[in-house]
Amino acid sequence: MFEASAQPSDRKSERNTIIVIAMLVIASFAVNSLSRIADEAALSVPRNVLFAWIDEGSSAVSTLSLLPFIGVFNRSAPTYGVSVFEWMPKYFLASVVFSLLHVAGMLALRWGLYPLFTPHSYSLPDLPHLVLFYEYRKDAITFAIFVLAFAMSRELEYKKLETAAETEDAQKKNRVTLKCGGRTIFLESSQILWAKAAGNYVEVYTATGGMHLARSTLAGLSNLLDETSQTFIRTHRSYLINSNSIQQIEPTGEGDARIVVSNGEVIPGSRRYRDVWTSKLMN
Repeated sequence: MFEASAQPSDRKSERNTIIVIAMLVIASFAVNSLSRIADEAALSVPRNVLFAWIDEGSSAVSTLSLLPFIGVFNRSAPTYGVSVFEWMPKYFLASVVFSLLHVAGMLALRWGLYPLFTPHSYSLPDLPHLVLFYEYRKDAITFAIFVLAFAMSRELEYKKLETAAETEDAQKKNRVTLKCGGRTIFLESSQILWAKAAGNYVEVYTATGGMHLARSTLAGLSNLLDETSQTFIRTHRSYLINSNSIQQIEPTGEGDARIVVSNGEVIPGSRRYRDVWTSKLMN
């Protein structure tokens, strides 16, 4: 059974996804209709152009009507942290239901619209089981794309909320949030001496002698630390230093420098960032 309630972020992400998908479906409807009309004209098929618009439009309208339900289903049946053997049967069954509803809505619209706009009535296709199988092959792919779009939009919205919460925490509590493996660590900004980029991670060194390997970029950590009361300086493309921890700066020639921090570590100072760390230290 679908969940009746949803967080504001869920509703927002689902609404945005529906709008984007709707635009794509409408564009596809127009392109498919015009392409079909052009193909029939090229083959000299004597057929009313309204058939193309009705056939393609009925499929598009039926698809659009199902989008909200896909969003709710994706929210109520998450795949993250769940065994594939648990969520896969649910999504397979949901794809079958989606296809059946899509075909039923499409045929119902054609049945009602044909007599209104054409001199013919709509008759159900022969061998309906083959038609359903043919439609399911397409609908399964469409369903998978829609589910992926809802999941990605929801994840993006969660990331925005998470970033906003981390920024607020840095501003009000002068602490940063680090994702270290499966753990979330909170560090006072004053305890951080320096940090070093390490691929997709950042090594964060503290005054207590500990090192935390955080899932972040150096630029992302720098932006977060800028929200605190501490001054952090980018001295090198791979290094970030708390200005309060700097004990000594030794020029090495050609504009570079060796920067000694309070725990005795020596951090490189690149001439590329010389103006940045010099101006911040002077202020």
